[in-house]
Amino acid sequence: ENRNDFERIFEKGVNFIINEVKRLKRISSEFLTYSQEKLVKELFDLKKLVEEITEPLKVTLKERIEIKVSSSQENIYLEGDIKMIETVLRNILLNSIEAIKGKGRIDIDLDKEEGWVKIMVRDSGEGIAEEDLPRIFEPYFTTKPSGTGLGLPIAKKLIELHGGKIFVESELGKGTRVTIKIPL
Repeated sequence: ENRNDFERIFEKGVNFIINEVKRLKRISSEFLTYSQEKLVKELFDLKKLVEEITEPLKVTLKERIEIKVSSSQENIYLEGDIKMIETVLRNILLNSIEAIKGKGRIDIDLDKEEGWVKIMVRDSGEGIAEEDLPRIFEPYFTTKPSGTGLGLPIAKKLIELHGGKIFVESELGKGTRVTIKIPL
């Protein structure tokens, strides 16, 4: 019986160490992305990229979260760094998914307007407290126990490297809307 207690404690310790190593690896990876400033521009279909990112999530989360992608046009082409834009979208989607505690919904709207490509991600999550909203783009600021506080600062930096802007509106209990504008 003492051996079983030891094995259980040992297993918990090993799992804790493995999870911390994964977390540190994620932090260092995000930090490297945050400090990278070299744009590799190419023309790509934004809608196709968004669908490639969301399709696996739709399958994995289908019981809990409905993800809908809509676009004002069949194809929306953007000249930019596809890896950076993918990182931005993944960071924002991860935040949305983590903000939805029970069942919920994420809507992604793609549009072109007056020389800009507009990406809007709305979720039905818990929302962000009004007092936290001004700090969400500060590196290492997080309200999540497992968060690094680098997701949104990285997203902001990468969008700004493209000459774009990112805005976040949120209300506790009602969800969050992230709007990204990138020049065509």
